[in-house]
Amino acid sequence: MKRFFVFVATIAITMFFSACSSTKQSAEAAYAAGNPFGDVYEMPAAEYDTDDSFGATGTAYGPRAQMGTVHINALTNAQEIVRQKIKHSYKGVVDTYSKSVGNNMGTDIQNKIERAGTQVIDAVVNDTKESQVKYSSVDEKGNVYCYVGIRINKEKLADEVAKAVAKAVTDEEEVKIGFNEAKFREQNADVFKRSIEKK
Repeated sequence: MKRFFVFVATIAITMFFSACSSTKQSAEAAYAAGNPFGDVYEMPAAEYDTDDSFGATGTAYGPRAQMGTVHINALTNAQEIVRQKIKHSYKGVVDTYSKSVGNNMGTDIQNKIERAGTQVIDAVVNDTKESQVKYSSVDEKGNVYCYVGIRINKEKLADEVAKAVAKAVTDEEEVKIGFNEAKFREQNADVFKRSIEKK
């Protein structure tokens, strides 16, 4: 009986080390073949940033009976992703403009410029329409995934932000900081366009 247990234990240990060895070999083979990540997939309805537009893809998961709500949640998720990208880029716009006018913008004026731009960004993002919508098949729980892609034109956004900022800056402040709407719009578009290079 003791010999039987030793025999079984030996087989189990051999199988364990063989399995580890084969897993290691298959990982090494994948790496050697130039594929260290294994199988990878692109998200459905994928939208990426380009020189001309910000893109994002939102996802949501929920019951097939509430596909409308799942769709809205996926759209909201995409909007939040693109909103964060744009706000980060817009902070760069304000910083760039501040430097170009000699760092003489006061905190109140800088806050006013940031606030005016942020309000427009929120309005534009909230009004986004989908560029793509895809659903998964219904899973065993009766749920589906929804994927929503959105896209926002950088130049159009830059123009709308510049108009709002020009309206928010009073004549007195304009003189004080040397505000130039055309220059601000140009730098706006330039920083938004270059934002893709920093990702």
